[in-house]
Amino acid sequence: MRAIKSIAFQQKLTTYLKLVNDQAEPLLITTPTPDNDVIVLSLAEYQALITSRIMANDYHPQTKQSPI
Repeated sequence: MRAIKSIAFQQKLTTYLKLVNDQAEPLLITTPTPDNDVIVLSLAEYQALITSRIMANDYHPQTKQSPI
């Protein structure tokens, strides 16, 4: 996973967003305070992650009711 400083991300936002989508690779945005670091990923990658998590938990909203 590539990592860049937040200031570089801010300066070239469009470039980095295109890179994340074109390469389907998450991007770690680092900050002076590591607790504030974030990861940027494409919508397709996010949806795949959520789908795999749902399947792993065997929770299917269409067939099961939410516990709430």
